[in-house]
Amino acid sequence: MKKMLWISCWFIFVISLFSKDLPHEMQQQRYWIFFHEPILTLEQMRQQLQEAEKKLSPRAQQRRQRVRTLGNLADPNDLPLPQMYLDSLKSYGIVLYRQAKSIRAVSVYATQQQINWLRMRPWIRDIKKVAVGYPEEISQTFPNPAFPLLENRPYNTDETNWTEADYGYSYRQLANINLPPVHQRGYTGRGVLVGMLDAGFNRLTPAYGYYRHRIFDSLQIVATYDFVNNDTNVTNHGDQGDGRHGTQTLSCIAGYYLGSYIGAAPHVSVALAKTENTQYERRIEEDNWIAGLEWLDSLGCDIVSSSVSYRYFEDDSVGYPYRLRDGNTARVTIAADLMAQRGLLVANSMGNRGGTIEPWMSVPADGDTVLSVGAVNYDSTYAAFSSQGPTYDGRIKPEVVAPGVMVAVAATFSDTLIIYGSGTSFATPIIAGACATLLSANPNLAPMDLIRLLRQSAHQSTNPDTFLGWGIPNINRALDSALALTSVRKVKECLKEANLQSFEIVSHPNPFNPTVTLYFLPTHETRELLVFDVQGREVDRIQVFPNVSQINYTPKNLPSGNYFVRFPNSQVRKITYLR
Repeated sequence: MKKMLWISCWFIFVISLFSKDLPHEMQQQRYWIFFHEPILTLEQMRQQLQEAEKKLSPRAQQRRQRVRTLGNLADPNDLPLPQMYLDSLKSYGIVLYRQAKSIRAVSVYATQQQINWLRMRPWIRDIKKVAVGYPEEISQTFPNPAFPLLENRPYNTDETNWTEADYGYSYRQLANINLPPVHQRGYTGRGVLVGMLDAGFNRLTPAYGYYRHRIFDSLQIVATYDFVNNDTNVTNHGDQGDGRHGTQTLSCIAGYYLGSYIGAAPHVSVALAKTENTQYERRIEEDNWIAGLEWLDSLGCDIVSSSVSYRYFEDDSVGYPYRLRDGNTARVTIAADLMAQRGLLVANSMGNRGGTIEPWMSVPADGDTVLSVGAVNYDSTYAAFSSQGPTYDGRIKPEVVAPGVMVAVAATFSDTLIIYGSGTSFATPIIAGACATLLSANPNLAPMDLIRLLRQSAHQSTNPDTFLGWGIPNINRALDSALALTSVRKVKECLKEANLQSFEIVSHPNPFNPTVTLYFLPTHETRELLVFDVQGREVDRIQVFPNVSQINYTPKNLPSGNYFVRFPNSQVRKITYLR
């Protein structure tokens, strides 16, 4: 198996070396291939969803119960991609790279001649180039001198009544969002699993001639995977990647060296995904990012912190100009939004484009259920580089902001030094860590609960804008609200279990274009399925006849966007229409 993988990789490498000299139709590029879904009966759909639920890891099952009930934990986007389609691609000599169940697509290496052949296949829904560009989020550290760690103080691992001196260099970045009092109340992220998507992580293990940075001495790493080089080593070892940025963002969350540095959630466990190729032209590819996100989801991560984002690349066909940052178009945004429906919160940086001719947030920060994070100075004023909202469809972004200027992070050229960096890259893990502390206080909080708590506690919660969003959150105040929700959540779960199953709707595929199949239990009477837009206006009605258990719905004269379907007096199902 390893030999076959090596041969495939060598073939791709050789083709890339000589591609400039080949005719255009023989040059390989990376494409997304989107499939039409095979038609299934309601019973077939049920069986496949049941099988998919059984395959979920125990931790993923537990997390999904924040937003779903047992027996309904899996969704159609958990189903494997149709094997017959994958086999057809291979039979034509197309090299498969990444499978992305969340967007029902596979990324491949293919020539223009092969793509022309694919466009004639009836089972192909769409073909797009994989977005490739430069990682704007890789922030340069300030040219400040490095500061040494102080002598590590003796400590009890269960004690959290830390003083300002215990935090050392990291105190002011956490005090800005009033996080230290949360630690003192005993909530430090213990029991929470945070996933990281970044360019790699060095100085985590004493391997390859490097020593682990001392602030990671107590770090609990659950799993690692390198999606650039297809191995489990996310550190620097002469391959395609650079772990400086990931090490710095990770320290903001989980660094711990009493007397010198305490991260936002020092007792969390972490899973680390390396998704960026920073060796050749410092490229990033969205298919690696989606693969990393789906992997973190499968592990049962509670929160994902991503300081990588995508915007406008070579041309409209492989990037996302502002008109496409509408929360419904970018592949990474669609995948990130789906995770919220599974109980997984995705926190993503806004980007560092403020003050430019295109100052708007990058994707997937445009997602309506993505926690997008901007940056402020320590005096709580807007950091001029922080990307701005609104989204193209007019929604306010970011959600909240945190310190992003002169943030203390682990040095990546030493195992004992602290340096300072700037960027929304560093504001994001601070907020993600803060969410981990809230989740350790109330493990039942769903992603939208966490976003709502941050917004409500923020300093301009009643007057949000497109620079700071709802503002700087007060995490200690948010904690009070999180604890108050504990009993309310139990009542909500009881109400969920009491809902009539006969009105439940399953949609597949979702997102869809041009048709979505809606599955439900049949009744003996004629009824109407109602369709609403995001403003709550009824935009369509679908007549459902007796004993019918599924219908194909194709919107007419409706723009792309999120819509909601339900039978009268029943649960609401969100569907996303992409044109």
